[in-house]
Amino acid sequence: MDSSEKWYSISEVAFRYRVSRDTIIRRIESGALRALVMPRISGKRHRSYKTRLVSESELLRFERANMTA
Repeated sequence: MDSSEKWYSISEVAFRYRVSRDTIIRRIESGALRALVMPRISGKRHRSYKTRLVSESELLRFERANMTA
């Protein structure tokens, strides 16, 4: 991966493929789409969340593997 590579949020990836955020999260959890997952703690609610980012190269790999012509 290049250090200047673009990273996309789950919402951006969902918009790109015209699917819901939940669909993208399921793809990440199943291993079909690789993402950088970072834990994040909310200051107000004391809950932990996950920030997920997908790289441009991973999106291209996913498209080649899963999109039909």
